[in-house]
Amino acid sequence: MAVNAGHDELATEIGAALGRELQPQSRAYGRMIEGILLEKEGKHIDAIDKMNSAIEMADLWLIRYERGKAYLKAGFFAEAIDEFRICGVDRVGEATSVFFDDVPTHRYLAELPYWQGRAEEALGMTDAARENYIKYVATRSDGGPYVDDARERVGALQ
Repeated sequence: MAVNAGHDELATEIGAALGRELQPQSRAYGRMIEGILLEKEGKHIDAIDKMNSAIEMADLWLIRYERGKAYLKAGFFAEAIDEFRICGVDRVGEATSVFFDDVPTHRYLAELPYWQGRAEEALGMTDAARENYIKYVATRSDGGPYVDDARERVGALQ
């Protein structure tokens, strides 16, 4: 995604273009991108509000995943855990085709244990957090953006 690659202007353009589409799913993704950009600016509540309005338009897996991350970064850990459980248990099958096309999207599911571990750790659920960090690291033998952090957190939770 453009915003994750640091291309905020492009992400803004994409979000605006999606917001002009007829399909509710497209407009919802546009709002999600707006929410991610707000989160990046540190506007946590505004980001959550934008994600909420996106979900009202179309309740999509990726938006719930991003809303979980926004809740976590805003310090709403229980809400984050709820979103991550929905993504990782109740609606895990949706993660394989997030955009309703033929391109597999398992990559979003791969980071879920890391984010869930962060929320659990913040709530003092150390055993569950450690378990999720270990699960995340086990699936990322080639490394990844949060592998070192997850390993450090496992060590700190011993």
